[in-house]
Amino acid sequence: MRHNEAAKDFKSMHTVPHIPVGKTDFLQTYYKQAAAIFTRNIYYKVKEQIEEEQPYSISHREDQGDSYLFSLARFQYGEIRHRVLYNKEKNELNCSCLLFESDGIPCKHIWCVMKSLDIRVIPESLILTRWRKDVKTSSSTQVGEHSSEHQKMTQLSRFGALNAYSNSMNFFASHSEATFQMAKMELEKLNTIFRASYEEGQNSQNSQPTTTYRDNPNIIQDPVRVRTKGMASTNSRKGTNDGVQGGRQCTLCGGRDHNKRTCMRRTGV
Repeated sequence: MRHNEAAKDFKSMHTVPHIPVGKTDFLQTYYKQAAAIFTRNIYYKVKEQIEEEQPYSISHREDQGDSYLFSLARFQYGEIRHRVLYNKEKNELNCSCLLFESDGIPCKHIWCVMKSLDIRVIPESLILTRWRKDVKTSSSTQVGEHSSEHQKMTQLSRFGALNAYSNSMNFFASHSEATFQMAKMELEKLNTIFRASYEEGQNSQNSQPTTTYRDNPNIIQDPVRVRTKGMASTNSRKGTNDGVQGGRQCTLCGGRDHNKRTCMRRTGV
């Protein structure tokens, strides 16, 4: 399903559908715009509605100030009527058949009114975002064109398109031994070239410096170490006397470098 969807996306973005010629040459402006805006499947549905507008004609037009109300009748079936409301300020069209509200594409009655009003550009109000063929491209751009998801979708689109082309080629090449051998030989050459290019790209990616989870700012890091309370270090136990550091202080004379046992004052006593 992913491959089929990717192939359809590629076909909509990079190929041009058939534009009718002949009796509907004057409607080619609508066909070309629809082909440039809508996806391929939606284009065929819109094209069908444009072709079916020819039997309809406007039987009555009522001016309602900021809008026009058109009454349409089908040739040979005058009793079948549809009404299209055209808002001049908002450039919006609404039909009583409610095809746009249900399927999201302009109906044949709206195309008939647009032709009678000489509207040569399809109004934005008749184009749903979900039917535009560039909707995935615009959403990918908002997320980031270089994101992994965008790259994956691009790769699947190419893969699906190549599958579609290769299936057609395999069908025609398999009908004779000569074309089969020719296709097999050429595919082996191409496979070798593309495999070498793919492996070269993989090696260049692997040669980049690797990162660990610690480099990710969105991951909670290890807590900061805090020294627990306990006996102070030896240097902190050394007292100071008039800014002079020394050893232990004698409790008898207050001197340093000796204690009360070896104090001269004690010895004199």
